[in-house]
Amino acid sequence: MSVIVKENVQETATSFIAPYVEAKYNAQHQVVEYKWIGHVKDQDAYTAFEKILNLCKKHKAKNIIADVTAFQGGSVQAAKWSNDVWSGQLAEAGIQKLAVNLPKSAFGEFSLKISLGEKFLAMMKVEKFTSLEQAYIWLAKKD
Repeated sequence: MSVIVKENVQETATSFIAPYVEAKYNAQHQVVEYKWIGHVKDQDAYTAFEKILNLCKKHKAKNIIADVTAFQGGSVQAAKWSNDVWSGQLAEAGIQKLAVNLPKSAFGEFSLKISLGEKFLAMMKVEKFTSLEQAYIWLAKKD
């Protein structure tokens, strides 16, 4: 397995790890998981969105788990871009379900409302959870 390391970023065929995000393809569950870490700058968010999309396409994933339990903030512009642009890119890549693992706080719910607007909700099934176990159970259910 080859690992590319550039400025505190590691990338393999199945993962992308940076100080602000960790993303990987989970072959057992056939899902792309990503976790935001700390405060995320705009360019870092756009880079992560691109890398996550590439993982989805490469592995033909149908589902995503977004873990925002360690997220501490980012720009409204990047969050809106996620809803307005990235949601369409994910839908075109075949993503059908998005499970979001939220912290048990009002902050998580607030940040989610900005980034997961009407476009996301129109293009795929989205559910919120407070544990990864609950998210996996929901993703495994046949609709």
